[in-house]
Amino acid sequence: MKAYPFFVKFPKMTMTTALISLQNLTVSYGKFHALKNLSLSLEQGSIGLLGPNGAGKSTLIKTLLGLLPFIKGEVEILGWNVKKSPLEIRKNVGYVPEGDAYLPGISVVQFLTFLGQLSGMVERDALKRSHEVLEYVGLGEERYRKMEDLTHGQRSRIKLAQALCHDVKLLILDEPTDGMDPVGRENFLSLVKRIREQAYFSVLLASHTLEDVEYLCDKIVLIQDGEILAQKNLLEWFEGREKNYIVDLHGESSSFLQQCEQEKVFVEKLTETQCILHGVQDTQKIFRLAYAAKVGICGLYLWKPTLESMFIQMVKEKSKRIVS
Repeated sequence: MKAYPFFVKFPKMTMTTALISLQNLTVSYGKFHALKNLSLSLEQGSIGLLGPNGAGKSTLIKTLLGLLPFIKGEVEILGWNVKKSPLEIRKNVGYVPEGDAYLPGISVVQFLTFLGQLSGMVERDALKRSHEVLEYVGLGEERYRKMEDLTHGQRSRIKLAQALCHDVKLLILDEPTDGMDPVGRENFLSLVKRIREQAYFSVLLASHTLEDVEYLCDKIVLIQDGEILAQKNLLEWFEGREKNYIVDLHGESSSFLQQCEQEKVFVEKLTETQCILHGVQDTQKIFRLAYAAKVGICGLYLWKPTLESMFIQMVKEKSKRIVS
């Protein structure tokens, strides 16, 4: 895909300007607190807002965009206060909503032009940019089709196109691949990644699909039950965990498993001849365990935990703290 010159490459913001800043934010639906006293400061980059369904991700996004009122706290995006500068935020933030959101009976280019005007563009500029962005997302030939005649995947690209139409500094995506097949998901995320690399804007991706966050983001914020569990650079988080190893054994694994249990080494059996050893810092210990169990080692590989396994571990740790 060729680069299109119409995307503005924004200079990096100064370190004094946070991409998103929250101070003691509380959002409620009646007596239910969806977000509970959140304080958070995020710098520019690709940020994954990760959590299970009902964790508060969509509530946080709608609050950032000024679509939901909050009962306590302060919220700023790109240095602008959400309550005091809603028009500035609308001009500089692109939003890809979770569900389908389109006007039936009008063409794709009419739809994009209308949304461009809502973002602060004059009609002529909005129409011009609509044609350009449609080419960029690969839907130039669909520009005069009615919105309701598009496929789910095509409408997802239209949502991305409207979010980028007005030269955004921050692109917010709320569960953008929900309902897509694996190929559609991969194509959509690859498109977002290529566009971001060319235009220098920041991305906030809210998702419960862990693979999406791991593919697109370099920083993550874990949220559950309206509270922040963790905020980490993804590479630092992986590197900071204990090492785990996949061990291929020559012979039956039962004796090796027993030996690990005696030495209080946590082991997870995969097959009759393969297992994972968790939290082992010294590989020599693995060979000593195998020697004691009288089995051979055919292969030894460093195993990188998935984002999913790490998220589950953190949720379990929080549950234990609550119970105790």
